[in-house]
Amino acid sequence: MTDWWERAGYTEQEATLLQKWLLDLEQGYRAPHRIRKKSPTSDRLNRVRFAARKRRQLLKSLQRPLPRNLPKELLIAKFKRNDALDALNPRRLTRWLPVLSRTRFINIDLSGFSFLENPIGTMEAFCAISNAEMEGLNVRVNFKDPNCLDVGAMLLLQEIWPHLCPVFTGGDIEPMVAQMLEAVGLRRVMGWKPIPASERNADIFPFPFRRQSRSGGKTSQGVEPQLSSIVATQVVKFIDQSLLQTSRVRLTRKARQNFHGLIGEILDNAGAHSSPDQKGGYSICGFLERRETSNGDIFRFNLSFLSMGQTIADGLANAPAVIAKGMNEYVTAHKGVSGLTEENLRTVYALRDGVTRLSEKLNVVGNRSLGGTGLADILDFFAGLALFADPKDTPRLAIVSGNTYLQASGTYSRAIRFTPPGMTEVSAVVPRELWFNQANAKSQPPDVGHVYSLPGRLQGTLVTLGFNLDPHLVEKLKDAKNGSNDDKG
Repeated sequence: MTDWWERAGYTEQEATLLQKWLLDLEQGYRAPHRIRKKSPTSDRLNRVRFAARKRRQLLKSLQRPLPRNLPKELLIAKFKRNDALDALNPRRLTRWLPVLSRTRFINIDLSGFSFLENPIGTMEAFCAISNAEMEGLNVRVNFKDPNCLDVGAMLLLQEIWPHLCPVFTGGDIEPMVAQMLEAVGLRRVMGWKPIPASERNADIFPFPFRRQSRSGGKTSQGVEPQLSSIVATQVVKFIDQSLLQTSRVRLTRKARQNFHGLIGEILDNAGAHSSPDQKGGYSICGFLERRETSNGDIFRFNLSFLSMGQTIADGLANAPAVIAKGMNEYVTAHKGVSGLTEENLRTVYALRDGVTRLSEKLNVVGNRSLGGTGLADILDFFAGLALFADPKDTPRLAIVSGNTYLQASGTYSRAIRFTPPGMTEVSAVVPRELWFNQANAKSQPPDVGHVYSLPGRLQGTLVTLGFNLDPHLVEKLKDAKNGSNDDKG
């Protein structure tokens, strides 16, 4: 609860001076010459009570809040439940202040706003935004990064933005970040002021914001839902056009088919597993941006998927007995090692093929599993895209689910299919696995540099990947082709 001087608009220093002045005034009223001759006998005989009463009267007049010209939407704002915001701050209901009791002006600076490069700081920023909407009267959010470092963080911001108390009044934003938000359509979805057409940057090639809602109707922001197969085709086209603009190469027909199959599977899983009734949805957006540096131009590729609802670990809480047994053994073996939690380990275990909460997907038909491959497909999709990365850059894929953060990069970039002894070829039934350790072994704990907990909770799952595309890919392909011809000769 705020103090009286905060509600009345005084600073702490001003309040201290007022309190001293009131005490001095009370002492003066206690003096005999301050009692008028016509005053009642009770006042003459009880100067202490009289002086205290005068001090309280003055204090009460000082405590009256100053009149404020607040907008109507802010005056009528009330607390509303929201799963995403409640997960970021579990004490949101108890800490909520009525708008007329608020006096704080808050500035939030978003620097290093990226789950790829600064996951802890980025989650802390979301917690700060959640705290500010509970107790701030005027909140400004300032984007300090010169470029958008991660469209996934922006995707999560647009998810919570419509549900925040309308105390956010603007802020500073770098031109290139504003232009990216305009290009991908997030500016319109969040209701921010548009950028004039003359200021838009032609160096940003966007994959516009899209959302699928399995309920079939429009979303609250008026964005038309789209089928996973349509979105998968659009993503493949975006990748193809990005390669064409960067290095004048295009995907082969087989590569387009492979990517389409992987993306379709990823999107279907994102929608199906984000809610217990398999009727969840997802959102997706991305961009390719040419950036000028002292060492020449770079081409930054960034693509993100977000599904709100169940986390990966929550979805496996009611897994079939055969899945639960292996998962519980893995959790028991490594829980507590370097601070790893049960949720961390359940999420790592889910990257293994065949791990599903749906018992009907455990069957195998035609030597092929019917399900439980969604997260491994994400890793395969990332590994396929990473082939186009600039050798000077490290491609990164981040998965945020609940409090858990996983980063696939370097040696931990792809789920590997282990061939058992006695098999001459890898079968589709043999699971792909990524355990985030050097041996890629289930018996060893994951590397805590790639698997750890965040200071806030995401009620859902975010997958975001980013890297610099190789602008010299066409030359390398020509050299490889010439080298193969020389070998044949």
